[in-house]
Amino acid sequence: MIHCTDTPEGREVTKDDLIQWHIHERGWSRLGYSGLWHLDGHFEVLIPYNNDDIIESWEISNGARGWNGRTRHFCYAGGGRGVDTRTALQIASMRNIILRQISMTPEIKVIGHNQVSTKYCPSFDVPEWCKLVGIPERNIDFNTYH
Repeated sequence: MIHCTDTPEGREVTKDDLIQWHIHERGWSRLGYSGLWHLDGHFEVLIPYNNDDIIESWEISNGARGWNGRTRHFCYAGGGRGVDTRTALQIASMRNIILRQISMTPEIKVIGHNQVSTKYCPSFDVPEWCKLVGIPERNIDFNTYH
């Protein structure tokens, strides 16, 4: 599931920022995301995970109620106020990481947080973008679940 950090365009986000927001301020037991795309395209693993299609208890991130035990949640720095602020480097990295995940776990589906919630996160249409950048349609979840 793709998320955004809901921060202004050009504002970098760190793992420490996310720990502050999710654990200290919201009182969550874990981070909401397994990985983060930084503005420069670097993808940082926030909660380690193995590369199979089973979400073990130690791999769970708290990204969307009802989806956490079966979904890896990745986010990008940006997306504030519902505006797609992804940099070209984030977009390229996002495509590459998603294709790599699909090569390791071919049955996965890519979905946006806004498809399971009334929130605007991740500030872009994930299924449409996936089609545009060549993600195989069998790996795109086109459904809305809210």
